[in-house]
Amino acid sequence: MDRDCRFSHVRIIETSDARTIVHWRYALVDSYYNFAAMGDDGRGEWCDEFYVTYPDGTGVRKMVLHYTKPLRKHDWNEAIVVLPPGIRPEDVINSPEVFLGNMQGQEHGYTWDDDLPAVLEEPAGANIEVINLKAKYRPFLILPPGPFTAPEWKMNRPSPLFRTYCAKQAKGWRPDPVPSVYGWWDHWPIAQVPGDGRWVLDADRASSFVLTALHTWQHYELTERTKTRIMLQGITDKGPKGLVPLARSWVNAPKLVLKSGDYQSLGYDKAQRAYVLACENPSQPTPLEFELAANEKSPIVNLAVVVKGWGRTDPAVRTNGQDISSPEAFRFGHASTLEQENLILWIELESTEPLRVCVYPQR
Repeated sequence: MDRDCRFSHVRIIETSDARTIVHWRYALVDSYYNFAAMGDDGRGEWCDEFYVTYPDGTGVRKMVLHYTKPLRKHDWNEAIVVLPPGIRPEDVINSPEVFLGNMQGQEHGYTWDDDLPAVLEEPAGANIEVINLKAKYRPFLILPPGPFTAPEWKMNRPSPLFRTYCAKQAKGWRPDPVPSVYGWWDHWPIAQVPGDGRWVLDADRASSFVLTALHTWQHYELTERTKTRIMLQGITDKGPKGLVPLARSWVNAPKLVLKSGDYQSLGYDKAQRAYVLACENPSQPTPLEFELAANEKSPIVNLAVVVKGWGRTDPAVRTNGQDISSPEAFRFGHASTLEQENLILWIELESTEPLRVCVYPQR
């Protein structure tokens, strides 16, 4: 818990009208700044996080953990709400507090006033979570569905794990009585006192409360030194059922078929939420045409495209033969690398029908 940000660094590595990428590197340290697993190889454990965010308020969180022991337990994600002084959890959260949903559109709400289970198993195969804040737009996350094995937890599950936390579950670790049904602390995010948990007695300072924790799901990549997981996250005015098209567009992205010969398709990159193509004549772009085989199970929900080697030429776009001229519906940017200039496109549209796209250079 690096309160002083001694081993934490944030940088913007890409920003344009089309998207922003933020990189956050930090060390895994405790409240006394002792590194996790320092005794194993003298380096401790570190994490690189990448946040790829698009104009629709949705983006990918990519977490690359540099680990020392393959069986060491880690908490990859928690749903935490941060509060200013004078505000209680009940002031900002509705009931049910959390909704879970699956790719079939089934959903279930969980209430913290009930006998809350430690592990949330409904609906079966849940991979979508919405935090029911008292706001028009509420935070959500979408995890890759499907089975996974987590040896460090001795866990073998058919779908992602969502685990709750509340005051009842902390008996023996909390004051009695407690001022709230939630797991409510004020040791984070402002207080500088060393410690991994200090329960709130009154709302007299900045505090936080956790709803779900220890999210566990399948790895995106796994090497001898790194574990990588990805998730889709953002804000929404929909429930889990309304997020199914977005989830399907990311998990089961429509197949891209090239219709022009001067480009190479590098596939759909879930870690960018984007199709990646390469220009075979760098900085000399010709019209790029492709078709997306969208359908109900593989829809398009706001299209992102990266064209490597396009150059600095501004693009124009047609979809199904119609020009897109609205600055709100079509945004682009250029990203420089050591080798080339890449084009980033974002097009606001939804479709369950095949879509033909033409990207051509403005002269």
